[in-house]
Amino acid sequence: TRNKFRQKIYNRDIQNLIGYYKTKGFKDINITGMYDEIGSHYITITYIIDEGSKYYFTDLILSGNNYMKGEEISKYFDHKIGESFNPAFIRNQIISLKREYLENGKLNIYIMDELLTEGTNVTLRINIFEGSSYIIEGIHISGLTSVKEKYINREVTFKIGENYNLIKIENTRQRIFDTGLFSSVEITPQIIDEIRGVINVNIIVREHKSSSIEADFGISELSAWQDNLIRPGFNVGSKWVIANIMNT
Repeated sequence: TRNKFRQKIYNRDIQNLIGYYKTKGFKDINITGMYDEIGSHYITITYIIDEGSKYYFTDLILSGNNYMKGEEISKYFDHKIGESFNPAFIRNQIISLKREYLENGKLNIYIMDELLTEGTNVTLRINIFEGSSYIIEGIHISGLTSVKEKYINREVTFKIGENYNLIKIENTRQRIFDTGLFSSVEITPQIIDEIRGVINVNIIVREHKSSSIEADFGISELSAWQDNLIRPGFNVGSKWVIANIMNT
């Protein structure tokens, strides 16, 4: 079957094509398009492509890292050095690197990347501001009305006195959400004392309003700061039939 022409899809296809070229090293790619009607039922689409030069990822420069050694950071990028420059790969690897810092208490980690281009060679410079390591001093739960606090505490995988760990935060969030008692779960760190390097972890929940709630189906990730890495949360819309577990 033939698809009906839509301007929105046409524009999106151009952007997708540009994105594909960029992942293959053509960072200066330029694509324009035009379309002509043929009769009353058909159109012809023409793409004009200026690929430009192909660029290569040739070197990595690190600065500011003390907690993590250079070879530990380089492992995220080294296997692509010498290959086509791919900005999506760089972005994803920087996010993964930030996650590793966040798994080791580095709550204020900040990573700035710069691209240095010489001819068709691209050097990635990464400037890292690691900040202090933070320890959990307290755990606070809010939003409970009917559900007892023990049903949250038994799902918490981190402890007071431990380093902040993003994996444990995300795991706890999922475990609490999977109980089926809450329509949303957020877990946020709150810096208490920068000098001592201590934080509180705030667990914010919203209970279902009644034992039977109808809404649209779907699960959506809640917005958060720091590339959605610091404050994980889930919000749900669905049909729930919750028994008397809340009062057991």
